[in-house]
Amino acid sequence: MRTLYLSTFVKVAVLAVVCGLGAYFAEHFALRATLTEERLETAEELGKLRARMESLVNADIQLIRGLISYVKSRPDLDQEEFTRIAGDLWSTAGGRIRNLALARDLVISHMYPVAGNEKAIGLDYRTTPAQWPQVKQAIDNNELVIAGPLNLVQGGAGLIARFPVFLHPEGAGKGRLWGIVSSVIDFDAFIRDVALARYAEKYRIALIGRDGEGREGDVFRGEPEVRKDKPVYLDVNLVSGHWTVAGLPRGGWAEHSDLLLINIAGAVIMFVLGTVIIYSNLRYDLETERTTALLERARLEAEAAKDTAQKANRAKSEFLAAMSHELRTPLNAIIGFSDILYHQYFGPPGAGKYREYAGDINSSAVHLLDLVNDVLDISAIEAGKTALVMEAVEVEKLVDESVHTVRERAAEGRIALVVDLADGLPSLIADRRAIKQVLLNLLSNAAKFTPEGGEIRVTARVADEYLVIAVSDTGIGIEAARLPHVVNPFTSDSRNPYTSDRGWGLGLSISKSLIDLHGGLFEIESQLDQGTTVTVSLPLNAVDFSAT
Repeated sequence: MRTLYLSTFVKVAVLAVVCGLGAYFAEHFALRATLTEERLETAEELGKLRARMESLVNADIQLIRGLISYVKSRPDLDQEEFTRIAGDLWSTAGGRIRNLALARDLVISHMYPVAGNEKAIGLDYRTTPAQWPQVKQAIDNNELVIAGPLNLVQGGAGLIARFPVFLHPEGAGKGRLWGIVSSVIDFDAFIRDVALARYAEKYRIALIGRDGEGREGDVFRGEPEVRKDKPVYLDVNLVSGHWTVAGLPRGGWAEHSDLLLINIAGAVIMFVLGTVIIYSNLRYDLETERTTALLERARLEAEAAKDTAQKANRAKSEFLAAMSHELRTPLNAIIGFSDILYHQYFGPPGAGKYREYAGDINSSAVHLLDLVNDVLDISAIEAGKTALVMEAVEVEKLVDESVHTVRERAAEGRIALVVDLADGLPSLIADRRAIKQVLLNLLSNAAKFTPEGGEIRVTARVADEYLVIAVSDTGIGIEAARLPHVVNPFTSDSRNPYTSDRGWGLGLSISKSLIDLHGGLFEIESQLDQGTTVTVSLPLNAVDFSAT
């Protein structure tokens, strides 16, 4: 009898541990799902702030472009004429422009309005260390440069947009430097018009990257501590450089899921029920065999229920596939014809390579169909509304498929294609289609910009809880000054070979956005005439939605 009581006590203790662990793991996975949803919602909301900031900055910058054209046509205009022209522009600025100024021979000579800005008249940029680097950059590159926010000579803080004016008399060339056209945007008015305070009611926000230095720059507005709490990062593209918006919910990320009480209650109920069963076994130990049979039947019923659920899930997928028939019809035609070639329904087509080509056509068409289902417009990514389908991805297989797709193109250009993968790479929890699209973009770009006799190398390794994949080539490379712009699809630098009609700019922008959605890192290193290396780092501890 004592042995029976001891056995019952052990069973109750084990039941308590199992129920506790069950509740813990259920809450753990539910919390990870909640955090992922919170990050996506935060990215979507702050994406609206990012879009508003870009819109207002670009709208204010347009004023200076009109003034530049006028100055080139009237380089000897006096203050009275400038006041008339600047006044017309001022009236369309929405109250954010503090002043418009001309600096003939790099000394501020014209100002509108004069009242309140008297201290700035006569300022020589060359003797002002705080502003000269940006002015020199604008002159050297002959481009619009945005500086700030910074403290102004006339008081307050502002964003300063400067553009050099070169006069082109007879003949070609850069021309003679006339001076600088500048516009000061009231930073506080800018912050007011983008409604930062309204967003700050719900989110803790930090604006990073003074002078367009991006995520690596200083926090110039908001709460610097935000960086320590794994915020969502969104880039605000300026005409030159970019800012970064970092944010997280005002109350911090969720510490428990909405199902916490349900998980606890479920564990308690399971424990009570288990205790009742154990106690019944204590009283009716003679019915052990019958109870075992009942438990076995329950196990079989649970497996049957699981099979039923899986069939229901497959039925749902088939329903969604049928529902999208109208979109898939033209692509299915491509797949169908390539399938005929691949299976040789009408006999051998001739050359032995036809079968391999048909397989490539089939694989590419299926992949294209996956792309059409999700990435119809880059604006969907910019708005933060692209949904990821997370699953376990075999990295070696995915790299092999991607390399196989571009291998023939590389061979045609006599380009060596080298794959160097570390041994024992773990599975990656990610959107398989999205990661494959990134790899294909990088490999296609490498093949496109690598001359004959060059080399493309693909490597993969694990470092600091990240899976690091790098695609390097020995191609034409990118100038250092243009590297910050190659992932911006709206760059105005038409001389950039990666955003020209050869078409790499959009692919890089989509690739970076897809990696950002995974919480990963996207880095580009390049030297002219030596090659380019694009490194993608993906976290290994991403959420596996297929397991929840």
